Amino acid sequence: RLARNLKLVDALLLGFTLAGVVLTKTTGFLSLYLLPTTLLLLSHSKKISTVTRWLALLAISVIMAYAHYGILKLSPLFPKIAEKNSIFTYAISELTIKQLTANGNANLPLLFSWLIQYMGVPLLALVASSFFIGQYKIREKILVFLWFTVPFLTLTYVGKMLYPRYLLFLSIVLLPLTAYSFYILCGRFLNRKQYIQTALIAVFFLGYWLYADFFIITDITRAPLPEKDRTQYSDGWPSGWGLTHIVSYLEKESEHNKLTVLSEGIYGSLPTTTLEIYLGKNKNVRIHPLWPVNTEPPAEYQTPQEMPVYLLINQTQEIPPWNMQLVQQYQKGRGNSYIRLFRLIYD
Repeated sequence: RLARNLKLVDALLLGFTLAGVVLTKTTGFLSLYLLPTTLLLLSHSKKISTVTRWLALLAISVIMAYAHYGILKLSPLFPKIAEKNSIFTYAISELTIKQLTANGNANLPLLFSWLIQYMGVPLLALVASSFFIGQYKIREKILVFLWFTVPFLTLTYVGKMLYPRYLLFLSIVLLPLTAYSFYILCGRFLNRKQYIQTALIAVFFLGYWLYADFFIITDITRAPLPEKDRTQYSDGWPSGWGLTHIVSYLEKESEHNKLTVLSEGIYGSLPTTTLEIYLGKNKNVRIHPLWPVNTEPPAEYQTPQEMPVYLLINQTQEIPPWNMQLVQQYQKGRGNSYIRLFRLIYD
């Protein structure tokens, strides 16, 4: 809208939108870096005055975004953002030719395989065909494709720890191209009143997604997810199976007694953050983050306590040799991971 209308109100709206994006996640800065591609949407004349106004309005939007992002710098925890980012991406200083080559060789086949699983071959074929079916809005098609390609290559050469879910926002960008080809293809058959052929086309191109979505909604353990997604969301320790039941149990136990929960992981990890969200304001529950889980309880909990003490472990699958009793355990999907709640026993 900004590139087409060149209005201040659009620059302000874009600025507020970008501010929300970069405050939400660091990868939101990709949206800022891709703004120059909207030059494709300027009028064909591309007069110097038009380009100058476009640049000036873009500058307003970007300044607004960075000004809002500056709010985070008021927090003493701001350096932790860069620390967390370093786990998932390489710093510029680390990107030597050798490292870039190694990243490309390792990441490119992986990302392509995940993209195929996310989109499906039929829909990727629709993306490719959108550039050959008619010449309508070719500049818009190129723009959308750039908004996919640039982040995709960035992930390929800068990504250190990749997950299939990173492709979600990229595959969404491609949907207008798939929709365009799908519309043209179905339109040709509908114009000839060939309804059965149209229905078959719809099933062919959308069948995989409908199949996947059905199981994601009804039984995610059977959904055709990439292996890493399956580990994250269903069958591995990062998934949330059992937490609702454990929180409910602890909440009920705290109605009449004070209790302490030694929870595996520090802030930002599962299950500690979950307990802090749901039980953090409960005055009868004391949450003690614990990392790592050692072979013995922390020194202060090795002697009898005035209140019950529980141990909640999620990532650790090898049960520590503490003197304790199993209260609850829940399997993560169809995998071999469990979340377990124990109560410490004092003789």
